[in-house]
Amino acid sequence: MHWTRQVIALKAQSRTLQIFDLEQKQKLKSTTMTEDVAFWKWISETSLGLVTDSSIYHWDVFDPAQAAPVKVFDRHTNLQVRVQSGSALGGGAF
Repeated sequence: MHWTRQVIALKAQSRTLQIFDLEQKQKLKSTTMTEDVAFWKWISETSLGLVTDSSIYHWDVFDPAQAAPVKVFDRHTNLQVRVQSGSALGGGAF
């Protein structure tokens, strides 16, 4: 759930993400990733941070020009850790 808006991000079947505006009663966006999404969190007023087994993505859910998440960087394959939290700096860097 977004921290100031009535917007919720839901995951279905490990790869499909859907964003809903509960106040307007409409779906804002939907995408299907190529790999399972292990973790997701709002990292700014407009963007979600998404973690898969191999990559980190950012998705501006309020920008109509950004239809799908954008890969920010790859995760190191030797780091077999479970992501439980995350944050981003002002410029969007982790």
